[in-house]
Order: sequence, then C-alpha cells, then structure tokens
Amino acid sequence: MKFRIHEMLLSLFFILAFCFSFSTEASAHEYTDSDGNVYTHSEDINISAADVDPTNEAQMKKFVRHLAKHTDLINSQDKLNETKLEKSREIVIFGRRARERAGEGETPNVLNHGDVYRILTLNLIDAVGNHGLYPDLYGRKYDSSQDPLKTLLGDDVPEFSDTVVPLCKRYGEENRVACAVRQEIPAGPVTTMAGFHHAEDDPVVLAPDCSDFIPPVTAEEVENETDLDKKRELLRQYVKGVIKITNKIFVDAAKMFFADTGAEAPLTELQLIRRLQAEAGARFFPKAPCFRSPDLRHGSIYSFIMDPIRGVSFMNPNDHNLNGLSVSLNDPDPVPYDDQGNIEPNVLVAFQRVLTNTPPPDPPNPNSIKHGDSGFVTYHWAHPTKTELNIPDYLDRDVVPGRAIKESYIEVADLFDGADPPPLPLPVPFVFGSGFYPPEMMAEEGDDGCSIAATGNTSQSALLNLFLIASVLFSAVILKKRV
Repeated sequence: MKFRIHEMLLSLFFILAFCFSFSTEASAHEYTDSDGNVYTHSEDINISAADVDPTNEAQMKKFVRHLAKHTDLINSQDKLNETKLEKSREIVIFGRRARERAGEGETPNVLNHGDVYRILTLNLIDAVGNHGLYPDLYGRKYDSSQDPLKTLLGDDVPEFSDTVVPLCKRYGEENRVACAVRQEIPAGPVTTMAGFHHAEDDPVVLAPDCSDFIPPVTAEEVENETDLDKKRELLRQYVKGVIKITNKIFVDAAKMFFADTGAEAPLTELQLIRRLQAEAGARFFPKAPCFRSPDLRHGSIYSFIMDPIRGVSFMNPNDHNLNGLSVSLNDPDPVPYDDQGNIEPNVLVAFQRVLTNTPPPDPPNPNSIKHGDSGFVTYHWAHPTKTELNIPDYLDRDVVPGRAIKESYIEVADLFDGADPPPLPLPVPFVFGSGFYPPEMMAEEGDDGCSIAATGNTSQSALLNLFLIASVLFSAVILKKRV
C-alpha cells in the first residue's frame, strides 16, 4: 500500500525535535514567527516565570495557561500550512524559546526562570520531550506511578481551551504546586506542565534499556585508533553499526504496525501514516538517550542523523540542543572536502557532492541521493574541547561554528530497509554519520571569524524555513558546541 512515508517520518522526527530549535523574537504576550506572523493573547494570562511563586496555585495555573496558549495560537494559525509542516516548524521554534535561560545580568526569559519552567511530555509514552532545566533528559521516561506525576500525567488532565482550569497537585516538603493541561500538536498529544521541579538524577526519571545498542565497533575504539587509515575504516564500521541499530527499531515498528492493523477495517492514507508514526515514535523515542551511551559516544566520536536535502540534524546525541541545526553553513576558508582537492564553501553542498559524486562546478542533485550512497567528507567545524577554535555568533554570520578540521564518514540509509511488507515509497532516506579531528590539523591558526560580514537575521530565518522538513526524529540549538 502506497502512502507518504517520508512525510510521516519527518513528522515523527518532529516528536524528537519539537522542543529544541532556533529562537525568534518573543515577548510575554506576543510571539513573531519566522514568517512574520504575530501571535498575541489577552493580558489575563500574561505572567512571567520570574513572578510565579511555586507555592501559589493561582499563579501556577496562570503560567501553565500562558505556556499552552502560545502553542495553541501557533497550532490554530490558518496562515500556516500543516501539510508543509509549517505549524510543526513554528512549534519547534517556540519550544526552543521556552527553553532559553537568561545569563547573569540578562533580562529573565518570561517563559523560563529559576525553578519555574515548562516540561513537555509525549502522552503516548510519558517521555520527556522538552525540559526547561535539563535538556539532556530528552527522551527519558517518567515514572508516572509517583506523585505529582501520577496526577499530572493521568487521565484527568483537561484539554486546553481558553477557559480551561489546569489540573494541579501539591507535593514535597516545600508545598510546591505543579499544574498541567493536555494539548494536540501536529506530532500528537502532549502534556504541558509547570511547577514540577526535580533533580536531574531523580529516581522518577527512568533509565532506558540500552542493551540492544551495542555496535560492532564502539566509539572508544574509533577514538583510540591512531593510524588514520585504520581509524577511517573503524569509523565507517561504527556508522554502519548505528544504521543497523536504528534500522531494527523501524523495521520492528513496521512489523508491529501491520500486525495490529491487518484485521481492522480499511484505513485512510492519513490514518495509516499516523498509526505507523505513533508506532515508530513509541519505539524510537525512548531509545534516544541510548545514543549517548559509552559504546556510541566517546571523546569526539558520536553519531548524527540528518536530512540530505536540507541538511537538518535530526539527532545529535553529543548535545541535544543542537538537534535541528542545518549544516548548510558557509566556510570562509574552505578546505578540500575530498582526496581530489575539490573545494566547496557550503558544508551541506560538500556533503551532497560526496554522496552524489558530483565535483565542482556542476551542482549536485540531492534528489538523486539514495540508499547506500556514502563517502568521507572534510570540513571546518567546532571542536569538542578546543573552544578557542570556535566562532561566536556563527549562525548570525551564516558561517561554520569553528575553525577545527573535521573528517566525517556519511552514509545514506532507508530506515525501513528490510521491512516486510515494505512501507514504501520512501523517496528521501536519511544520512547517518560520524567524524573525527585529524591530529595534524587540529589547531588551525586564524582569527575568530570577526572579519566575516554579518548577515543579520536573514540566514537564520532561512535555516528556520529549512527546518520545516525536520518534523520527527530529532531537534535545535544553543550553538556553542558542534554538530
């Protein structure tokens, strides 16, 4: 049966990505999206996180309504085309805004201050999608049998409306109050809550089972190899191992999906897409923390998954804040991206040239990228520890985030390869990759990028527009580290 699996996957990836994204201008009661649409709400729910007393139920209810209303305004915006994932994109943008925390001396974020912040969970699996204080809890499941989560994630939480009264629960020795409402977004049902404050290692946050996340070659083996030729081969095997692990999750999801729907009445194409999306998301999302396990992340070695068309990173387990960043950035001093000495100033285009074997000056055709395409690509990027090589404010300048040379192996994979029956067509597969920093090229000399002309907000808005296609496995950006 033919249906739009790729659009489904992009929406699925949004489940993992909607909480992390580029920031845009916003005020306590106004939000302007990347297309210039302005969202406003009434003053009766206008309250800043800095003004909320965690023990005051009336204030916490108002704050939760404030958070939920912004999401609702985006979701109900007629100007945004849901088919083109524009709503998903803007919800991602707002999610990033809700996660920002002001530095010392900066104006507090009205949506996130101190121990008052938003937590967004995916209702299907009670997993953290957006944590305003601990972004690395992304994908972790909550123990919903414990209070106050037993109440906040329970069936009695009301659906959001302009007249909703959030469900609240007092807890702890400090008599804090936490409140929650349910909402529907393009990726599915979520719960918006505030007031629940806990330690990052609180037992209520469950550790995932990563026993099936063991690649044939570990990240540590790649990191410790000093012979560059052997290191490249180990890196290639490591990436293939990550592909195999991810592929199994999606193939198993497809098998379960078709087994569950086989006896049902005929479903519409949209129903099929949503069912498969939910099945794949429910299986993949809780495994997201496993990409940070010692076998898959060590030193400078970690995996990433990206869209080959727009270059959006769906998964960056080294720093979940970078999910959603596009590698479509320019290098003011590009290095040869291949062993033929070819130069390409745009990192995404360099990736596409390698995958399509298209040397300059001919433009690569990203639509021709297919399952199995692969290669090594070299480019400038931020370094994990040599922060002096990083370039500040690089997105505003539309340039690469650092001057360290990175060599990556990238391979294109169809996530449903091997599924029976195959849920095809999947017109655009995804790029899996990982890279290392050649020791002889680690410390390039040069300035900090200040000579590069700034491009204002234009390039940032363009990247946001590119992000609309990234709506389901992963997401967005603090931009002080690397992809």
